[in-house]
Amino acid sequence: GGGEGGGQGGGGEGDGAAERPTGALLRLLQLTMARELQETAAAQLVFRRNSIASKLCSCYAKAFGQALLCQVLQDPIQRICDLSEVLGSEDCGLEVDPSRIGADGIPPAELAQRLAAQQAALAQAVSLVLTAVLAARLPSAMRTLCSLIWDAVERRFGKDTHPTADGHGLDPARSDEQADPDPPCAAQSAVSGILFLRFVVPCLAAPAAHGILAAVPSRAASRGLVLVSKVGQ
Repeated sequence: GGGEGGGQGGGGEGDGAAERPTGALLRLLQLTMARELQETAAAQLVFRRNSIASKLCSCYAKAFGQALLCQVLQDPIQRICDLSEVLGSEDCGLEVDPSRIGADGIPPAELAQRLAAQQAALAQAVSLVLTAVLAARLPSAMRTLCSLIWDAVERRFGKDTHPTADGHGLDPARSDEQADPDPPCAAQSAVSGILFLRFVVPCLAAPAAHGILAAVPSRAASRGLVLVSKVGQ
């Protein structure tokens, strides 16, 4: 299909044969995606379920992109751990939930100032991840996956469907319903969803399990990484 050819063209990264997906694997991905999309009523719900297609995409991403992701995320994750640590406290320096920072007894003005500072720190942490991920060049096998997803979603929902928070695609002519003047199309949302939900977020939430950190982070650092991963979702 167009996705397979488009994704594998433009190699040049020196991918070895063992690092390239087989034609049978790509065909399996295409078939499972097409079947799931036929059963998906709204563009916002594409690949959000823990389905066979989603699991295949996760396994594929781990097989062909995990080494790159470890390299890309190691420095941002370590810096997020450092930002999360509050000297002499078990609290997370990125916490934005008042109920988790012992808001009782803190004067409102002081609480507001503290939350504002930690919201800014959380935004900085998210920026570290986004900057690193967006600067990375995906290997050809991962670009092939993105191309397959894009083509499959576009065939199912068209080029001009924009998913919304309530799970329904909007008529592109009804611009009054769109808060974003340039919202992503369904295919773009699906690709970014797979890359972040199934690829980046699990590594943020459990970096030691994915070989990015040698040891499990502290309680505060783990909470900071979870907060960043929630924003990524």
